[in-house]
Amino acid sequence: MTLRGLPFDEVFALLSAVPLSAADLVRLREWIAGLAHPAECIALIEQAAGGRPCPRCGCGRVHRCGQASGLQRFRCLACGRSYNALTGTPLARLRKKEC
Repeated sequence: MTLRGLPFDEVFALLSAVPLSAADLVRLREWIAGLAHPAECIALIEQAAGGRPCPRCGCGRVHRCGQASGLQRFRCLACGRSYNALTGTPLARLRKKEC
């Protein structure tokens, strides 16, 4: 299967839907390590999460609300909660995202 030309969110959905073997994980880590800068990875994740509804209540009415740890924050207009592109993902509470 080729993934070139697919938007990042489709690639991410494909990766999360399939259990990866140890060899696949090694290849994925090597590919990620080959990116020019860790910020490039975060930018891809933020781009994929653009227009994402509130993870708490599902409301699509949100607005940008500053930045924290280099990530754009959003505030839900329905429930008032704030979140970022990593909220609800395994990367959400990492202290060293660049690693």
